[in-house]
Amino acid sequence: MNRNITTYQFVQQKINLFLWYFYDFLRSIFLRRYIKEIKELGSTEKSIFKEYSGLDMNQDEIVSYVREWDASICADNNTDFYNINRSLALRMIAGNIGVQLIQVGLYRHLKKVLKFDINFMDFGCCSATMSFLFKDRFRKAYFVEADEESLEYISFKIKKLNPDNFKGLHPDQLDEIDNNSLDFVLAYDVFEHIEDPSPTIAAIDKKIKVGGYLLYRAPWGGTFFGNYPNHGPNVKNNFMVNGGAEIVSQKYRRIKSISIIDFYYKQGLFQKVKT
Repeated sequence: MNRNITTYQFVQQKINLFLWYFYDFLRSIFLRRYIKEIKELGSTEKSIFKEYSGLDMNQDEIVSYVREWDASICADNNTDFYNINRSLALRMIAGNIGVQLIQVGLYRHLKKVLKFDINFMDFGCCSATMSFLFKDRFRKAYFVEADEESLEYISFKIKKLNPDNFKGLHPDQLDEIDNNSLDFVLAYDVFEHIEDPSPTIAAIDKKIKVGGYLLYRAPWGGTFFGNYPNHGPNVKNNFMVNGGAEIVSQKYRRIKSISIIDFYYKQGLFQKVKT
């Protein structure tokens, strides 16, 4: 044991490590169980996820896919794309694909509540795996992501799958979306990463039409054993005192919880009832 840490910290590290391995084990079980149910999953997602998970790997398919992604971005930007961090970027995005694939409860709820021919936004989408499962239901769709690598991946996927009226945006580009135009906004496990989510929620609210829906989850605290390093310590307080909570409580009617975390924090699916 490292003598620079306390016994409590050592035990905490071991517990978190065990929970991660157990989660990784559950992820593979859920994937095998539900991959047939999620038939809409694109071949691009399958190939990159195989590289990450080691499940039924097809090296030729993976190499071909990665080279195509690489070449498309290089051609667009005239740069040596990820010449150092390529594998790290791929692994991060592939990891997010895995995380989104095991959100079976969210998938089933979206399957019930997402209507057809709607204007949709996935805010903080990363790989946007979950949203793309429902791509046939969107008239217009915006995939908003601050991470550069993820946004490049979204742009590549939009080109490859060629859906009409889909667009990848940085959060600073929300003005490209008309006010009062969105029927549904998904912001799942996003706001806890923003030091002050209130201005972000206010900007998103302007885009949602009355009668539209906001589905969000933000596990402010992180884990049972401490905060995640990328969950700001003042995020929840800033949400409560700087207007974010007030916007949700005054303009939206809570419909249902999606998970235990939603129930605990009074989050989940909301419908906008007034401007």
